[in-house]
Amino acid sequence: MFGKTNQHKGFKLGHRERTVLMEALEDRTLLSVNPLGCEADMVPAIFAEYSPAAQDVSTEGVAATQLAVPGLETEVKDSSTILVKIDAVENASGYNLQYSTDEAFTDPTTVSVSAGQTSLGGLDANTTYYFRAQATGDGVEYSDSEFGDTVSATTEKIDSPNIQVTGKSIKVSWDDDSEVADLIRYRVKDTMKWTTKKLKDGVTEFTFNGKLDTTYEIEVFLDQNKTNVLQGTATVLAKPKLTVLKETVRDTTFQLEVSNFITTNLAENTMIATVTINDESKYVFLEDDEEEQGEDDTESFIDIPGSSSVSVEFDKKTGIFSISGLESNTAYKVSVAFMSLEFNFSSGSDTSSGMKIASSPTSNTVKVKTIVTPY
Repeated sequence: MFGKTNQHKGFKLGHRERTVLMEALEDRTLLSVNPLGCEADMVPAIFAEYSPAAQDVSTEGVAATQLAVPGLETEVKDSSTILVKIDAVENASGYNLQYSTDEAFTDPTTVSVSAGQTSLGGLDANTTYYFRAQATGDGVEYSDSEFGDTVSATTEKIDSPNIQVTGKSIKVSWDDDSEVADLIRYRVKDTMKWTTKKLKDGVTEFTFNGKLDTTYEIEVFLDQNKTNVLQGTATVLAKPKLTVLKETVRDTTFQLEVSNFITTNLAENTMIATVTINDESKYVFLEDDEEEQGEDDTESFIDIPGSSSVSVEFDKKTGIFSISGLESNTAYKVSVAFMSLEFNFSSGSDTSSGMKIASSPTSNTVKVKTIVTPY
C-alpha cells in the first residue's frame, strides 16, 4: 500500500489510512497485524510519527491571555452574615473568593464561587472581615487573574445583657418592657449542648452556677420568634492559689505567688487584683503593655493600722506579688482575689448595652511573719 522511502516522514496517508491508523493507535495490539499494509519494518516509525504525542499541537511557549480582575462589593446583612457580589469577567471559568479577619490574608478561607451574589454566614459578630476575588481561567487559552483590591466589611454588633459573676454565681439581667415571656439559654463555650430556661412574664434576670475556670455563652430571647436576641459571655474565674515564697521574707518585705495565675484563665481575663492584708484591702490595677505603664501602674498602697503605707506590686508574667513597707517581726494575714470589668456598647452608639463584671473567689489566706530587723 505504501512505497518505501529513506525517511518515514515521506509517507502520505489518505483519509482511509488515517482512520485505520487512529483506530490502531487506540488499540496498540493492532500493531502486530500491521493494519496499514505497509512494509513490516516501517510500522514502528509510522506509528511514532502519527501518535497523539507527535500530532498534538504543543502550546508550550504560547502565553495564555490573563483574565481581567473581577469587581467585588460587600453588604452586611446582620451580625453573622455578609453578602458578597462578584462582577462577571469574560471567558472566566469561575472565581476564587478569599476572606479573612487578617488584612494580610495570612491564613485565609478560600471558596470557589460563581459570578453574582454569594452569602457568607456563620461569621462572628462585630468583626471586620477582608475580602478579595480572583477570576479563574481554563489553564490553556486563559490564565487566572490577579487577586483584586481588598474590600472590608464589619458584621453588626449584638447587644449584650448585664452579666455579673461572683465566684461561681452568674447573674444575667436585661431590660425588656414587652409582656412576652423571655427565654434564656447558656452553654459552656465552644460546646454543643444548651441549657434552656423559659421565664415568667416580666422576669428580666436569671442566676445560675457555673464551674471555676470556665467561660459560658449566654443568649436571651426577647420574643417568641427568637429574632430579638441579646448575646454575651460570662467567665467564671479560677480560684487563686496563694503561697508564700519563704526565701523572700525579710524584715519589711516578702513575696507571694499565685501559683495557678498563668495556668488558668486568671492571666487572660483579669485586670484588677484585690489584696487584703490584716483585713485592710486595696485594688491593684494590672497592665499588659509595659510601655504604656506609668511608674505606679502595677503598684498600690495600703494603709494598715500600726504600719506605714504598705506597697503592693504584681508581675503578670510570673504571678508574683511583692509587698514592702511592712513592720519587722510582725505577723500578717494575706489573701487575694481578681476581677475583670467590661462595658459593651450598642452599634453606632456611645451608650452601654451591657456591663460585664467578674470576681474570682477569694484565695486561701496565708500567714507570714516578717523577721526581726538585723543590727
